[in-house]
Amino acid sequence: MEKLEKARVDEVLVLQGLCESRSQAKAFVLAGQVRLGSQKLDKAAKLIPTNAPISLERPMPYVGRGGLKMENFLRESGIPPPSCHILDLGASTGGFTDCLLQSGAKGATCIDVGHGQLHYKLRTDPRVTNFEKTNIRSLKPEEVQGSPFSFVVMDLSFISLRKVLSSAWNFVKSKGILVALVKPQFECRKQEADQTRGIIRDEKIRRRVVHEIIDFAQNELPMSELVENVEASPAGTDGNREFFLAWKKHLQ
Repeated sequence: MEKLEKARVDEVLVLQGLCESRSQAKAFVLAGQVRLGSQKLDKAAKLIPTNAPISLERPMPYVGRGGLKMENFLRESGIPPPSCHILDLGASTGGFTDCLLQSGAKGATCIDVGHGQLHYKLRTDPRVTNFEKTNIRSLKPEEVQGSPFSFVVMDLSFISLRKVLSSAWNFVKSKGILVALVKPQFECRKQEADQTRGIIRDEKIRRRVVHEIIDFAQNELPMSELVENVEASPAGTDGNREFFLAWKKHLQ
């Protein structure tokens, strides 16, 4: 009997033309959108036959899984989708931006230290302005057209929010909202992350780092009021549980 060729679930999704890339395929898996018959496939590295009859429950509505997180945040929080031009810090492929544009935002300015990451769909969208190889900490509001903004979102990796929040706050106008994704693996102590290879499973550590960010913002963000604190869904690509915090800037 001929042995069936096998590959990872994310690879099979690409091979069968269901996804554009393995990163997109992994996002579908983590979002619980991949099935083999009636079985939900929840591990991208699981080996299955390359001709397995896998399917997606629904097409990915956004260019990145960050869009799903933002969609769920808007649904669960008391913050209405913005109709203004928004600022997306750490935009990456543009999941947050895509979701907000589809939800009614007038346009978006995307800023990221990387380059070539923003999805082609957004790079070619006339409503989107893209700043690449740009660090928000070295950027002044007057250098960005439309600043300050009524709605700012941020999703940063490999850096603590405590190093960036004050800079981001400068781009928020009075009565505006700043929404930040808290990633405990980048906020906890180095030894805590090293002990678990970057996967923070200890609920006490997760709660502590969120409260540390809240305390930091209370002291360092002038005229700020915490208006939302909700867990992000789906979880991070590595399985880490993440959290959305949102602040409103009051009149100065």
